[in-house]
Amino acid sequence: SWVQVHVVRFHDAPPVPNCPPEGAEEQVRDDEVRLVSGMRELFAERPLWIRAPVEERLQERGFNTSVTSMQKAFQCVSYLWSDGPWRGCYARLGYDPRTERTEAGRMQVIDFRDRFFRQQRVYFAARQGRAANSSHMSTDAADCHFRRPPANRSQLYQFVDVEDEVVQNIIHTAEFLPQASERSGWLPQPALDAIRERMAVKAELMRRAIEVRPMLEAPSASAALTNTPEAKEADAVTGTHAATAPKKLTAPPHNTVTRGTRVAAQFKARRGSVIRAKAQAKGHRQARGHSGVEPLSRPVTAAAQEDAGAPHGGGATRLKRCAPEGEKARLASSPTQTAEPPPEEHASRELLGPPRAR
Repeated sequence: SWVQVHVVRFHDAPPVPNCPPEGAEEQVRDDEVRLVSGMRELFAERPLWIRAPVEERLQERGFNTSVTSMQKAFQCVSYLWSDGPWRGCYARLGYDPRTERTEAGRMQVIDFRDRFFRQQRVYFAARQGRAANSSHMSTDAADCHFRRPPANRSQLYQFVDVEDEVVQNIIHTAEFLPQASERSGWLPQPALDAIRERMAVKAELMRRAIEVRPMLEAPSASAALTNTPEAKEADAVTGTHAATAPKKLTAPPHNTVTRGTRVAAQFKARRGSVIRAKAQAKGHRQARGHSGVEPLSRPVTAAAQEDAGAPHGGGATRLKRCAPEGEKARLASSPTQTAEPPPEEHASRELLGPPRAR
């Protein structure tokens, strides 16, 4: 029967498992003993691993990493964390990351969820069986170093494996907490948020670079085509025909010939309009001077417009205030109600026309 690996939760009481489950070593075949030995060496170098970097290191050493053989090897040398800051991590038997602050803090796991997969078009593309990230990239092997954008909506990375200078700088400069928490582990929450934001920005930049790459490679492809012997021969023939062809004289466009003339005519017309307007204004002033009517000042004209055709008690007072000095004495000696308007007011009525209706 199949033997299950030890599984530990964050709030489980210590101690952690320090030996393989019963019957795990007996089910290992002879051709799998070497794989178990190689995995034991990896866990001696580093106490915490997720599955992807372990498979990558074993393949580099030439091991067969089938699903069944890998599971047997994990049972013999490690146990599995099911939640908390080391979720999905295999830990060396007897090693408790909840008590190892500095080392275990740099080997925490982040469940990174790329914002790219929140788009509706990506969701329907995944439902139809197409690749969710439709960029031209190779997704045969799992990328545990964050060298490419994530291929899944939720993907686990260990901080120690992420190849990004900003992320590593945040981890090394962060002040670890005195006690590990289930949500952020040994790292403070602001540092974890900064790492997540940095990874989101980098994922977006990598996707844009992949989309632009074909356009950047297009000129080099066209240059390679033009360097062929057939293309050079075609260019030589075209150049010969262009050199021997007679040159035709073409008249300049009509707009370029008449543009200066049109601008000069418009300027002349505007100048003539200004001259005529000045002449008309001058004629009006001369005619008003020969008519014998002396132009009134602005205050007198305004008072005449207000008092024209509407006799009342305050009209003479306003005329006294606005009239010249010679007229003030005559207005003061005459009665208020029966006072005749001065000659200037007659003139103003003639100029201003009939009185307005109140």
